[in-house]
Amino acid sequence: MRLALLGYFDVGVSWGVEDAAFRSERAAAQPDIGMVGLRYPLGQGLVVELLTQEPALIGRWRAAARRQLLRPEMETDWDVNLGMSRDEFHRGLAHHISTHPVSRCELTIYAVGTVLAHLEFEPGIPRLFLKGMSQCFEFAAYVPSISLALLGMARDHATAAVDQDNLLAELSRRPPPRTETDADGYTESTLFTSFTDVIACIDEGDDRLLVELLAARGIDAGKAIEFEYHGKLHYDWATCVLEPKTLYGWVPAESPADQIARMFACVQMAHVFLATSEIFVKLFLDETQRQVGGYVTGRVSGRSARDLNRLRTLALAVVNLTDFTLVTQSAEDQTYFKAFARDASLDNQRKLITEACEMLYNIQAEDRDVSPSGPTADRLVSPGSGSRDDLISLSAGISQHLGGFFFGCETGSVELAHRFGRASLGVRRALLSLRDRTFAGMNICPNASTTNRSPPGLATG
Repeated sequence: MRLALLGYFDVGVSWGVEDAAFRSERAAAQPDIGMVGLRYPLGQGLVVELLTQEPALIGRWRAAARRQLLRPEMETDWDVNLGMSRDEFHRGLAHHISTHPVSRCELTIYAVGTVLAHLEFEPGIPRLFLKGMSQCFEFAAYVPSISLALLGMARDHATAAVDQDNLLAELSRRPPPRTETDADGYTESTLFTSFTDVIACIDEGDDRLLVELLAARGIDAGKAIEFEYHGKLHYDWATCVLEPKTLYGWVPAESPADQIARMFACVQMAHVFLATSEIFVKLFLDETQRQVGGYVTGRVSGRSARDLNRLRTLALAVVNLTDFTLVTQSAEDQTYFKAFARDASLDNQRKLITEACEMLYNIQAEDRDVSPSGPTADRLVSPGSGSRDDLISLSAGISQHLGGFFFGCETGSVELAHRFGRASLGVRRALLSLRDRTFAGMNICPNASTTNRSPPGLATG
């Protein structure tokens, strides 16, 4: 049984939408020809092998994971019915965190700015320690020293692989990750959204542990996605369990590891698509905040109509390329992709990107004198012009577009937000903050009956 963790983050800029943005000698090799029918719309990316290139980071990641055991709120899967004390359980878990071999640790950087992080362990982790291992390494990745080290390495390797005169990088620049500190003084980085456990049952005896593993993770074995020639993908938002078609009696060309390779590739691609969509959702949320801030203060803020038009081209390319029908037409692959897209609300996120970029561009195009040349090009004609109701409508409209489309409903329920991990609540808080700051700048209560334009889903925190 082999545990892997998949996470993703934003490197901060985009250089393109395919591998052509990287110098050819730095791009990843093409996938195994045996992956028949799989296409990679965003390219193969640039792979950084941390196991060989940055081994010291793995040691720091282990140390940070071990320190997570000191946090009372850390869920390590200890239970009083295990027949051992919590301290005894944690000593055993700490031993595996410190010593269990890592078989793979890499970052795959895509030209669009998405980075997929893949940490994988050698077989042999006892089942009772699997969740504790994944939890401790996941939350260790949120520690600012680890997050920022991974971000720095991704930026350094990507910068070395692209031309320095790439104009798209500055145009698409996104805000850096923040650090957040709770009431107890514990600090985390917002770089990562979340991680997914991928557990491969490809070693001798794993078939006998499969039912127990699925039950422990709350996965219904009867709802597995069947891959005719490869096995089963037991899918849940937090965990994917990969079961090969044949564990025993395999021939060398069709080992259990070979059988699950396609399923694992599908899981990776789904996370790349989700990460890319989230990046552009946050990009336009930030741009919206800057634009509305400019209306409130009466100062030019945010990108010009010309830059927004260029950015719109990139955004629409991303929306088109993050369509799972471009990856494969295979029914079994599409069954997984549809389940993932439903849970991630990918269609809503892609629609949000399209609507937000169009709306922002149209607002800027209307309010700016976009003359073809001369010193007045892209000049803000009247930063404070328009009635107070127009400004209220602008703020409410932007908030409603972003909030409604992101949450897939007008109410923007917290329950639905939980399905999308930690970042979704962060986006919701940002929207609420945007609304409150905008109305505060105009000395208006957002729920005032005289305006009647506050989006119902954003009326309360």
